[in-house]
Amino acid sequence: MKKLTTIVISVVLISAIYASQSFATPAKYEFGDAIGYGEAKHDNQTWQHLGSAWSDEISQRTVDTKDDGVFWSTDGGANWNAWNNSGNDDVVLNLKQGDTVQFGFTFTRILTGNHPYDDLSAWIDWDGDGIWSDAEKIIDERWFKYTGTSTENAQTQKFFTTGDILLNDTFTGTTWLRARVSCSESINGVKGMTYDPSDPRHAIHLSATGSLWQGETEDYQINVAPVPVPGAAWLLGSGLLGLLGVRRKNKS
Repeated sequence: MKKLTTIVISVVLISAIYASQSFATPAKYEFGDAIGYGEAKHDNQTWQHLGSAWSDEISQRTVDTKDDGVFWSTDGGANWNAWNNSGNDDVVLNLKQGDTVQFGFTFTRILTGNHPYDDLSAWIDWDGDGIWSDAEKIIDERWFKYTGTSTENAQTQKFFTTGDILLNDTFTGTTWLRARVSCSESINGVKGMTYDPSDPRHAIHLSATGSLWQGETEDYQINVAPVPVPGAAWLLGSGLLGLLGVRRKNKS
């Protein structure tokens, strides 16, 4: 009887452990949302993120409406628009060839930590090949931690902006912008509060893909339309074609 009781207790304990593992809340991470691109993953929001909220997901391309911190302006920075102003981070930014656009990024961080600086980078896949190359990086900022000599570095939030970006005629269609923030310790393993520019590890900057312990990635769609042909040009073209047709008819 004692042996049977021991077996029953063991079975109950094993079942309880299995059940607790089976129904445990899945671990949450932060992923980039861009479809068809390499994965960007972050584990921890404690030290830095974009905007005011860390958008946690279970896997890449999870529906979430908490992406924030990335903005655009088409009037030289006089007004800034947010993708998430409709509560949907899948809203597409519609531009056309010949437009000039700037992008802005609200970078939030805390002042403590064992890393000398935080990095902000963003890319736009201008050729639509599903890869963000170094040549497509539109901003690359290094925000150093407070050293006692700069009040700017003592800030917990800062708004970084790109210069004017002229949309030329090399691409039309839907593409993606990826913005990413993390710290030096996560990016290149440099630990401690001392920054040594001669250390080759400090030459390593953020990449668009890969897994990092700290930080956040936000992805947004951009649609670039071809320049519309003005109505006057259509009229001129049709008139010329008409004259050409009449001329050929007269010759025949």
